[in-house]
Amino acid sequence: MTEKTINGVIFLEFELFKDSNWFKHCFSTRIGGVSKGHSASLNFRAKDESRENLTENYKRICAAASLSFDGLTFSYQEHGANIRTITASDRGKGLHKKRDYSNIDGLITNEPNICLTTFYADCTPVFLADPVTQAVGLIHAGWRSTYLEIAKRAVEEMVREYNTNPENILAGIGPSICCSCFEVDKPVYDKFAAYTNYIAPKNQTADKYIIDLKGINSQMLIDAGLKESNIEISPLCTKCNDRLFYSHRRDGDNRGSMAAFMEINI
Repeated sequence: MTEKTINGVIFLEFELFKDSNWFKHCFSTRIGGVSKGHSASLNFRAKDESRENLTENYKRICAAASLSFDGLTFSYQEHGANIRTITASDRGKGLHKKRDYSNIDGLITNEPNICLTTFYADCTPVFLADPVTQAVGLIHAGWRSTYLEIAKRAVEEMVREYNTNPENILAGIGPSICCSCFEVDKPVYDKFAAYTNYIAPKNQTADKYIIDLKGINSQMLIDAGLKESNIEISPLCTKCNDRLFYSHRRDGDNRGSMAAFMEINI
C-alpha cells in the first residue's frame, strides 16, 4: 500500500488499484482529524465522540481522498457474514440518514457516488473491485466473520447481483492485526483447523495459538475463484503500529476506529 498525506490527513491506498480510474478508495489512519484524548485524532468511532468532531473528521478524509461526503453509506457491523446490496435509496445512511438495517458487515454496489464505509480497530478490511461489470465490495472481516466466510459470500453476492466473474476481481486486504499479535485460545484455533498454513501454536508451553486472518481471507478469495496475482495484502499490523492505527487488542476500549472507503465515480 501507498501512504499519502494531503492537508495533514494520512491515508493508505492499494498499489493494485492505482490504474483503476473508475473508482476511488482509501483506508484511514489515526492522523489528521480533530478528535482528542485516546481517540486522537482522525477517529470514526461514534462512541465517546461528538457529532461535530465526527462530521469534521469525515469531511477531512473525504476532501483528502476525493470521496463524496454526501454519499457516505455505512455498514452496521455485528461480526456476522451478511452482505447488503447498496442502491441509490441507501445513499447517505449512517451519517446523513438513519440506517434501516442492522447486522451488515459487508456492502456491495454497482452504483456511482455511493461511498461504502466500514470500520476497524484490528479486524481485516477486504476491498473488492470488478473492472468488467464495474462493481465494488467492502468487507469487515473479524475472526467471527472470517470463520463465517464473509469474503467468499461477498464474491458470491457479486456474482449473483452483477454477473461478476471472480477471475476478474481485484482484491485488497488492508491493515489489520498480524498473526504474531493475534493470539487466541484453542476453541478459536480449532475453528480454523482446515487452514493449516495459516495457524500455529504460539509456543510449546502455553495453550495459546496464532492465526493469520489476512492469509485466511486471501485463501478464501482464491477458493472463491480469484486469481492470486489479483490480491494485494498489506503487511501493516494495526496492533504493532501505534503511530498510524488504533487497536482494540493493544488499547482495549480506550481507542478510536479507522474506516475503509470505496466509491464508484463513473
